[in-house]
Amino acid sequence: MFNNRKMIGLLVLVAVFATGAAAIDYVQASGRGTSLQQWGVLNKITSLVRDNYVEEVDQEKLLDGAIEGMLTRLDPHSTYISPENSKRVQERFEGEFEGIGIHFDVINGVLTVMSPIPGSPAYAVGLRAGDKIVKIDGKSALGIKESQVMERLKGPKGTKVRVTVSREGEENPLEFTITRDKIEISSVQPAFMIRPDVGYIWITRFSRKTAEEFDEALENLKREGMKKLILNLRNNGGGYLDQAVQIVDRFIDKGQMIVYTRGRKPNSSEEHYAQRGTEHPLYPVIVMVNSASASASEIVAGALQDHDRALIVGQTSFGKGLVQNKFELQNGGSVLLTVARYYTPSGRLIQRPYTEDRMAYIEGAGRDRIVGEEPDASLTDSSKTAQRSGETTKRPVYYTMNRKRRVYGGGGIAPDVALRPDTLNALERRLDRENILFDFANRYASAHRSELNDLGRFIAGFELSRRDLADIRRVIEERGIAVREEEFQAGLDFIRRVIMQEIAVSRWGQEAQYQVNASLDPEVHQALNLFDQAEQLVADRNGEDAPGAASRRGRAGEEVGRIR
Repeated sequence: MFNNRKMIGLLVLVAVFATGAAAIDYVQASGRGTSLQQWGVLNKITSLVRDNYVEEVDQEKLLDGAIEGMLTRLDPHSTYISPENSKRVQERFEGEFEGIGIHFDVINGVLTVMSPIPGSPAYAVGLRAGDKIVKIDGKSALGIKESQVMERLKGPKGTKVRVTVSREGEENPLEFTITRDKIEISSVQPAFMIRPDVGYIWITRFSRKTAEEFDEALENLKREGMKKLILNLRNNGGGYLDQAVQIVDRFIDKGQMIVYTRGRKPNSSEEHYAQRGTEHPLYPVIVMVNSASASASEIVAGALQDHDRALIVGQTSFGKGLVQNKFELQNGGSVLLTVARYYTPSGRLIQRPYTEDRMAYIEGAGRDRIVGEEPDASLTDSSKTAQRSGETTKRPVYYTMNRKRRVYGGGGIAPDVALRPDTLNALERRLDRENILFDFANRYASAHRSELNDLGRFIAGFELSRRDLADIRRVIEERGIAVREEEFQAGLDFIRRVIMQEIAVSRWGQEAQYQVNASLDPEVHQALNLFDQAEQLVADRNGEDAPGAASRRGRAGEEVGRIR
């Protein structure tokens, strides 16, 4: 997560690598002779490589590597963004770009439309999920790479691009001329009622408009009768701090702390408090996290947990609690430089320990840290969950603001209830990675279109026939994958789920795909069974018993096996 502050003063760091004179000027200003010698060594090595290396060296790439190497020694999240990647990063967090508006994948060298973005130019001209783009502006697109897709399809608003499409059921290729436009990328996926009284919202990242999109989703769900909410932050890698703060602000009381930062410089230390106060009824909230939930996601989960406002379920989050400021550079690139650390209201440091080995740091997310435990009503104190999963009291202990439940700092947000993660076997991983079931699903949707007229009935009752399963197995084996019977049988639930998602997006659009995905998600099903505990949190704030609490009391009047 970063704050976008332009600090042109860092330009001198880039200049240091460009000439020895600049290096000397910089180091003399710092007054450190040892550093002066090191800058001189760096400048000498740069010259030696340029003049003597066995092959001609791209000086720009060499200097980029020197910059990246320097930042790597600091922490895992300080990083250099080249001019080529800077625009892409900006688009991701701004939530918009200019192009035709499709989600795509390159499957066996063929550019395949996974779904057109609703309201986009591609959607308007009639591109469909499953369409194979074989030509772009008259030139073959077969064998295209993902980076080339961006170059050939994205472009300034108002410009045109011509695509030739091969479509299932069409004998001849179809031609579309598409006028590029500004494409909005929503960070809040279409919300829906997953149960008659339970709303479901999935935030994929915290971009410029996340709070606005979240408010709209909440209002729509309330109109549909929502009494409880699941907020899915799994695989959300973060984004803008102010958007995370605004999300928390919707659920806690005015004046309560949301997050604070501490850094070496005084202006890097900040405190953020709720400004608006609770705007929504105190309905029960469950927040889902996993080992890929990072940064802004952890701020939201940590604040709601510390204020006993939501039940946190899933696996321990990533543990990314470093604040980056964005420093713009003269070459069009930028530096994301760590200037402070994030802390939750109870004082927990979100950042987990790290070394200079970035790959080990990334791969270590979630390892041996509250993964794979069964939901257990007696473990809703996150300290007990931690002990059950092997995490010891070596981590610092803190207490929530209202209930004084124990929680742990020093590395991510430990859930109140640990859920068993949905893992894939070897066959399932390959099917997922290579999109092998995509074509089958689109052929099925095309052949059964007249039968697929009600999404609710489809979700509740879709089954694959024996003939379908035989066809699927044949498709898999045609791709050179040896399928053992026991492995195929073990993967049937996964196969059914993937095919249903692809049929849904082909027949009803991407919103239906999200609904199918959540409705069939094993972790979501586990979460739905935990609302009695989320209700108890709300009841405690109001000084009441949660619905059904009386039936959970023991003979001596003490509550049995709930939130401690």
